Amino acid sequence: LILLVNRKRSIRIISYVFSAAVLLIAADAFGQNVFHYNSGIDTLFYYERSLSANESSRMAPATSITLMILSLSFWLISAKKYFFHVIAQYCLHIVSAISLFTLIGYIYNLETLYKFFFLSSVAVHTAAMLFFLSVAASLIQPNIGITGLFTGNQPGNKMIKKLFPLLIVLVFLLGFIRQLLNQYDTIAQEYSIALLIVLFLFTCLLFIAIIAHQLNKTDFKKNEAEKTLKYLDLAGDAIIVIDKEGTIIFANIQTEKTFGYLKSDLVGKQVNVLIPNRFQYNHFELLKKFVAD
Repeated sequence: LILLVNRKRSIRIISYVFSAAVLLIAADAFGQNVFHYNSGIDTLFYYERSLSANESSRMAPATSITLMILSLSFWLISAKKYFFHVIAQYCLHIVSAISLFTLIGYIYNLETLYKFFFLSSVAVHTAAMLFFLSVAASLIQPNIGITGLFTGNQPGNKMIKKLFPLLIVLVFLLGFIRQLLNQYDTIAQEYSIALLIVLFLFTCLLFIAIIAHQLNKTDFKKNEAEKTLKYLDLAGDAIIVIDKEGTIIFANIQTEKTFGYLKSDLVGKQVNVLIPNRFQYNHFELLKKFVAD
């Protein structure tokens, strides 16, 4: 993964070789479990003498599948076409989902979640490694897929980043409450289900209230800003308001007369469109320094 983000061609080739090796080993382990042959690759570096002739220390089939998907995504990330980047990102999301289900199974002691459709289970440390590796790899393309929901700078992205950690805590808390009620037979099963539904509804109501409050707060700030910006139209000079990335968010009427652009055409464009080419690079560097300070 570290080699993959390097721009040098020679380093990328090394990352391809490692990815291909993982893909072949995982495919071989999967084939051994499905077709019941023994290639001996699982005992190449480690051999457990305590295992019988019918047993094996090879990786679980579900682990093989996730490693194959992960290796494939590493190959597609470096492709030139955007279509392959999208496929790679969603392959990483699939690995994250499988490993997350496995971890949840271990947390709540639900065997069906970490054994999937095969008899052999995925080890908890393997699931943790796959989860963090797939999430880290998805950050190579931060604007694609589910990752883009958490890395964007729009108001919706900021709201998700604030609410998602709280949602995780509440969902896991509800799960533990349900498990404890069943474990100690505190109340009958049908009542515990009803209690869980009520708690879930209150949780949803809490999130709706938080979202409504955030939206109302954002709308209030927007209206106040629009009232303030209207006074700038009365100025005799051209006034342009930009964000920290250099995107124009407001231009007054005098700007139309000075530069010959309509206000509606300027909003959303980079301020560099109004700056001569020979000054654009220096302006970009100065803007970054100003924002940093």
